Amino acid sequence: MKVPVTLPTIVGLSVALGGVAILASPAARWLGDPAALRTRVLQQLFLWLLFGAVVVIVLRWERRPLSSIGVRPDLVRSLGFAALLAAFVVVVVSPAVMHLVASGGFGFIESGVVQFASLPIWFKLFAVLTAGVVEETLFQPRDAADRFAAIVRIR
Repeated sequence: MKVPVTLPTIVGLSVALGGVAILASPAARWLGDPAALRTRVLQQLFLWLLFGAVVVIVLRWERRPLSSIGVRPDLVRSLGFAALLAAFVVVVVSPAVMHLVASGGFGFIESGVVQFASLPIWFKLFAVLTAGVVEETLFQPRDAADRFAAIVRIR
């Protein structure tokens, strides 16, 4: 499908990719101490804000369906399955892997493992849900590639 290049497309890509870059930049320090739970929650909420902005741009400004950014009609069923899988990973798999890493002598990642283990389960589930919905939508590779290709074709 040929994607028309318009200002909304450029703005949408800028929000999706540039917004996340802000979280990785020194500018994110205004949220607070990166290790603090409050800051981590704010980072996750910022990702949801970006997601909302992209959805509004796609629906209202570009007037395209959500499927153009990878959101499919069976989203609710997929989210239910993802929530169950996330709970299993956070409650069962993650502790087992952390134990193996800690006992395996991988000191260079042990501090990160300990830091992750100290986070509350509700936050781990929230972060997994954010990754599954928001990040997957914002970084839909085929859609972004199609849109970038259309921008490059501007003469």
